[in-house]
Amino acid sequence: MPGTRITTLSLLFCAALGAQPLWMPLEEGNTWVYRTSGAGASAGYTVRVDRTAAFGGQTYFSVVTEGQITGFISATPLSPGDTVPAPAISPLWLRNSDDGRIMMWDERTSSERLYLDTAAEPGTSSESSVDPCNPASTVVSRAAKYSGPIGDFDHALLIRYGLGRCADAGIESDFLLPWVGLVSRTTQTIAGPRRYDLVYARLGVTVISAPELSFSLSLDRSVYTANLMPPVTPDNAIPRIHARITLRNTTPDPVKLEFPSGQLYELVLWNGQGKVVWRYSDGRAFTQAFHSLAVSKGERTWNESIRLAATNSAGGMVPLPAGRYVLECWLTTTEGRTFTASAPLTLNHVH
Repeated sequence: MPGTRITTLSLLFCAALGAQPLWMPLEEGNTWVYRTSGAGASAGYTVRVDRTAAFGGQTYFSVVTEGQITGFISATPLSPGDTVPAPAISPLWLRNSDDGRIMMWDERTSSERLYLDTAAEPGTSSESSVDPCNPASTVVSRAAKYSGPIGDFDHALLIRYGLGRCADAGIESDFLLPWVGLVSRTTQTIAGPRRYDLVYARLGVTVISAPELSFSLSLDRSVYTANLMPPVTPDNAIPRIHARITLRNTTPDPVKLEFPSGQLYELVLWNGQGKVVWRYSDGRAFTQAFHSLAVSKGERTWNESIRLAATNSAGGMVPLPAGRYVLECWLTTTEGRTFTASAPLTLNHVH
């Protein structure tokens, strides 16, 4: 699977450099998406690294969630006599220590404490702040086998959590992959065990995903500039959008598309008033014959370069007015606009 290959290459490269494995890669923009199964399963959850801040002379990363997945929010540890943790808050401030552990900044006490001891030897029990219901964790194996939506692995870190004081609640076990992070978590609920599995992750420039079908439009930037400072040249005055259209299919089943002509896709640029100011098909000729396209494993990608230009009264090319625009695209299949995507952009003028 693509995710498996990408991860393995990253591991081999880092191992060759003798780097300390990161069990939770923390970098602004990193994102993990989990699918839920088991008792009371609901929609998936998203975890992301949002921003950084300095506490106690160290840089911490804000880890926030969309939806609630046990262990990715900050909660007060249980005190003697407590049966349930205090209400959780977000964000959770984390950093990776030089010795390979994951540390947490506690804003309530303005102090650092251990979040998860990922550097512990197998069989060693350590303090844990992952979930207030589980005050301790134990590394079971550093070469555990894990099989899930993103692939099969035999180098996972398996951690089990000690029983806490929360009745029918808490984390049972975690699987983590180096340079990827948490890939699976099993929790206990009053209704029974619940499992979270990683189905998508964006870690810097690396993307890992389970089998999926997607259609997307990508632009080379979000803000374009028409440079009208003398001497004005067409290259400076009329910027270009470099757009990429991608149909991605990594599911077991091929996608078959039928087209009524030689045109595969349409692109339309809308201005802020909802008016079409450019259309890809205008002035183009396409063969008028039905044809089909099958997309099995992998991607089909198309690239277009679009000038943000208009024609003036003298017939010359000038930049479009400054403002907000939306570029929209879709595949021109016989079934209509079943695959469609859009992206916003801004055009500025510099005089």
